[in-house]
Amino acid sequence: MELRIIGAGLPRTGTMSLKYAIEHLLGGSCYHMDELYRRPEHVGLWNRVLDGETDLLTDILQGYCAALDWPVSAVWNGTADLYPDAKVLLSFRAKPQDWWDSVDQTVWEIIQTGNFCFSDDRDEAKAFSELHEWLTLQFCDRWDEQDAALAAYSNHLKSVREITPVERLVEFEVGDGWRPLCRALDVEEPSHPFPNKNNRVAFKSRNAL
Repeated sequence: MELRIIGAGLPRTGTMSLKYAIEHLLGGSCYHMDELYRRPEHVGLWNRVLDGETDLLTDILQGYCAALDWPVSAVWNGTADLYPDAKVLLSFRAKPQDWWDSVDQTVWEIIQTGNFCFSDDRDEAKAFSELHEWLTLQFCDRWDEQDAALAAYSNHLKSVREITPVERLVEFEVGDGWRPLCRALDVEEPSHPFPNKNNRVAFKSRNAL
């Protein structure tokens, strides 16, 4: 299956809910940070991608219908170049402060504590921790400082909107439901509610925070 959606949205912008929604609409698998828990062999590949070996993306993403969240959204532009027919999905929270509150109490906290629960294998756990550190520093060298992170968040949204052709860009504000995706994919809206996955409580429970 060819990649049809490339997520440019940062973590904590509804990416897990979008994963389940897209998988339902397209009938395929969506790559997400969560996928690395099932494919620890990909962690080393992603570290190489972030080091510039973007050609590896076609091997990593083979067979997936979409890719969201980190680490994909950290290299969304290069991924878009490799898959010119795919839509670029920019998920976001309309209030930047809401994004900060969510990421600071989940992703940032787990990075600061090193409490990843990723693997009992020491080398795999170390590589995963290094990947997270690389992603955060690439996003913002002062990622754990509110003002700096919020500025980087706004700059990220601005960059995606400026670079991506309007006919290719799909914007999704958390809470939008099925409509933006269904319009972009030209499919009918399901009658059942949009998925609501991995909220703050679920994230903390899963990662023992």
